[in-house]
Amino acid sequence: TQFGKDDIYSGASTVFGVDFSGIEDWLLSATLQRSDNENLGLEFERSAASLGARLERKNFQLSSRVEFREDTAPGLDQVQYLTSNALNWRQSDAQRWQLLANFSVTEDEVNNERDARFFEVDLGYAYRPTWNNRLNVLARYSFLFDLPSEGQATGRVDQQSHIGAIEALYDLNNKWEFGVKLAIKEGEQRLTRNDSPWIDFGLRLAVIRARYHLTNRWDGVAEYRWLSDSEGDGTRSGALLGIYRHVGRNLKLGVGYNHAGFDDDLRFQDFDNNGWFIDLIGKY
Repeated sequence: TQFGKDDIYSGASTVFGVDFSGIEDWLLSATLQRSDNENLGLEFERSAASLGARLERKNFQLSSRVEFREDTAPGLDQVQYLTSNALNWRQSDAQRWQLLANFSVTEDEVNNERDARFFEVDLGYAYRPTWNNRLNVLARYSFLFDLPSEGQATGRVDQQSHIGAIEALYDLNNKWEFGVKLAIKEGEQRLTRNDSPWIDFGLRLAVIRARYHLTNRWDGVAEYRWLSDSEGDGTRSGALLGIYRHVGRNLKLGVGYNHAGFDDDLRFQDFDNNGWFIDLIGKY
């Protein structure tokens, strides 16, 4: 039984689940959920069921989960289908691949303005050469289709886009780490939800980063970011500063200030990402 409450959302739910690990290398799971919720004054009931499977072998891991949700209330009859899938493959000691695929479809029988679609496919690659453990190279390609629901549309637009990014990090010595990130986004967007014609758009991002190991447990980070559209008509830039504390061997907690006014993740265009932030990083 779970309870939760904040200024916008509150809920109480009962969840029943079972995990089965009787097959070698496999973990199977199933859950059922029944909950009473309130969101911005709207009370509704949710019923949900999910099935999951995970396969773990020496050089790869595969996981998949499907879920069905139904929300009902006076004036609300909403059904949602979701699936999340992941494949991790270690090609060698120096190279790893990751494939992620997430899909969500929401249908409302009462108000189709609350219908939504979200599809995202990510292919990631990591190169960490064993002969030079100072170098790390990360690359990712993403395809994104996002049709937000009526309630999510504020500040967001419909989009279908392709995103490519590459990042390289190099440890110069025990004190200094330098990095650079380049990213490009090409796609189409609609300024009016599910109505206006598609418009071509694109973004270009460049980031340079320096990290200084102050003491055994403290790091200082400085970044400078540039963001422009594909036509070169608009350019934004600014700095980011932060300080991080190592907590044990696998966790870092940081605080800083972003003066650039935008995020370095191009999937969603957030031009109000400005000011103080708290960052939590897990590592292994």
